[in-house]
Amino acid sequence: MSKKINKKKKTTLNYKFKENKKRTFFGIVLILILAFAGVKILFNSFAAVTYNLNAPPVGIAASSTSTSAGTGYWIAASDGGVFAEGNAPFLGSMGGQPLSAPIVGIAANPLRTGYYLVGADGAVYAYNAPYHGGVNNAGSGGGTALIPGNRIVGMAVDPANGGYDLVDNQGHIYAFGGAPYFDVISYSSPANEQIASISFSPSGNGFYALTKDGRVLSYGDVAGQGGYLSGLVGSPVSISGQPGTNGFVITTSSGCAYAYNGGQYYGGMCGNALNGSIVGLTVTPDGKGYWLVGSDGGVFAYGDATYAGSVSYTPPVVAAPDCSKVPNSHLASGACVCNTGFNTTAFGCLAPVPGTPPPPPPAAGSLGAPAPDCSKAPDSHFNIATGQCDCNNGFNTTAFGCLSPDKSVSLGSIAPDCSKAPDSHFNIATGQCDCNNGFNKTAFGCIPDPLTSQPAAGSSSSVINYKGTSGNHCLKGFAWSSTDFTCNADKNTYTKSQITDITNATGININIYGNGDLFYTCYTNTCSNKNTLQ
Repeated sequence: MSKKINKKKKTTLNYKFKENKKRTFFGIVLILILAFAGVKILFNSFAAVTYNLNAPPVGIAASSTSTSAGTGYWIAASDGGVFAEGNAPFLGSMGGQPLSAPIVGIAANPLRTGYYLVGADGAVYAYNAPYHGGVNNAGSGGGTALIPGNRIVGMAVDPANGGYDLVDNQGHIYAFGGAPYFDVISYSSPANEQIASISFSPSGNGFYALTKDGRVLSYGDVAGQGGYLSGLVGSPVSISGQPGTNGFVITTSSGCAYAYNGGQYYGGMCGNALNGSIVGLTVTPDGKGYWLVGSDGGVFAYGDATYAGSVSYTPPVVAAPDCSKVPNSHLASGACVCNTGFNTTAFGCLAPVPGTPPPPPPAAGSLGAPAPDCSKAPDSHFNIATGQCDCNNGFNTTAFGCLSPDKSVSLGSIAPDCSKAPDSHFNIATGQCDCNNGFNKTAFGCIPDPLTSQPAAGSSSSVINYKGTSGNHCLKGFAWSSTDFTCNADKNTYTKSQITDITNATGININIYGNGDLFYTCYTNTCSNKNTLQ
């Protein structure tokens, strides 16, 4: 009996051991599967990294790969940041460093093992790529002068010798490192065209320039290609010669891609909603694909180009204007727009005046601009139609303010600063500084009225009344003496205090002779000076 029980127990233990063994095996397999899946998920999560940018993307450049297809690329932002995706190595950037101007583009060296950044002022920053100079790049030794008022908009690397060309918005080419110079400006300038992008042909013996109005200028071994491109959707933003073909591909801001002269089209975002306009294009090393990058950091891959990640940029939120501060307007498309029946002016919305044409529209963004403070212009009011302070009824507009019609003034001059003439005020009728009440106007300024016989304070004839009519321009009350060549005064003509005031007013030195206030003499060389008296 005991043997059977033991045998049964033994059989039961063997069964349980086998079951546990099976469970352990399947558990290990399950763990390995989950681990592999986790590693794959983890790998994929690192293979397509999304970076948050502080500035908008401005371009994209393909890196070298172990195969002819494209699996890696660099994205550049306007603040100098560079973001490596896929198998593209990060080699450095200007992110967080002071820039002399915003970055406007990125380009790979011929081997696609390094890259260049270029700024709007022509500064060039090289990473694992030979530096050949820049425009106005004092920090890196650049010495070529940028045309005043222009800005660099693009860069192209010569695949034959590694030099590079920069181009400004007007089409001036700046060549460095032995890269060939092409006279783009002579073709684009007559039409006042703006350049959007440049590219070398794959051989390096040709060159393309894309204008913002959709014209392709071509040189060298691709001369004759392009011309005005019709039917483009969106504004042209980037051009690239396509390896393996004798043609080129372009993209527009709406994400549409176009291939010409044997270039291959692999797709685009034309007709699809975009979070940000397209700003750059780069082809794969074999030319059988390309990437587009948007201003929001989105990346779109076509042909043999592999999507390996993107960046993310969100523009700062701009608060909508407060249209309650612009009477008779409403908010539309992020701006204050005048209600029906009102004309748009630079200072608000104006009801139309019957029989008068509406005023011209203001400059963009000027609706609701601060009006001048007409409280600082007496006798005037603000005119919303002109944006100026107009004189009230009964007043005429002058260069100095609003003047009653019974006054006259010379227009077109600048009002003097009467704060520099003590004891005076500005007279709008004459455009001059007149003396305040109780002061006489002299050639030397306004002085207290010392003589009761003088004209009223403020009169411009005060100095003239000091001048006498006798002798050689003696002072009033003085007589000319040809014997001693002096101007002599009878006793009590002026008091001692009055003589002092006259001296201060005219600058004439008057000597007093005798006791008290009996006799006065004025030196001839001063009294006979007409300029002093007048």
